[in-house]
Amino acid sequence: MNQAKKLQSLQDLVVNFIDKLPQDLKGESKGFSALILDSNQDAARELENILSNIGCKCDLVATLREAKDKVRKNSNYSLVIAEPRPAGSSETEGISFLSNLKMEYPGIIPILTVSFTESEDAVGALRKNILGFFIKPYKEHEVIKNLNELLSLYDRKNYLVMLLQMFVQNFNSWKEQN
Repeated sequence: MNQAKKLQSLQDLVVNFIDKLPQDLKGESKGFSALILDSNQDAARELENILSNIGCKCDLVATLREAKDKVRKNSNYSLVIAEPRPAGSSETEGISFLSNLKMEYPGIIPILTVSFTESEDAVGALRKNILGFFIKPYKEHEVIKNLNELLSLYDRKNYLVMLLQMFVQNFNSWKEQN
């Protein structure tokens, strides 16, 4: 089979696959948004850049009070990412905030962000409704890998719709070029 026929066969296969998808998976994904609570603004911006590169809209706050206000005003966050000891708070108020948040807003995925020296906080946090953690300094591939796992587990349908949309967009771009 020559190259042109192989490409046409592949295109036909993908178009047939897309046509057979259930209608609710062809809809718009709601996307995802994150609230990042970190008193270190450089670290917060670094995480924001990683998440923005994969289409996440981010709000940054530096204090626990700001985080609570933001969530009260917008409970539609997909992710809330917080350090264990935000500036101006006591011992591990960040962990308590995330734990309580998951109980009050079950659709939010709470994630703890820790440095290597705070890794014991991360282990304890997993027992308190916190679903995952990112380790500072951030490695983009690790953040994305962990985030993909969390989204596929806790926001499965939206995640699948988002992946399918990216696939279809990439396929259509490729098809136009060939």
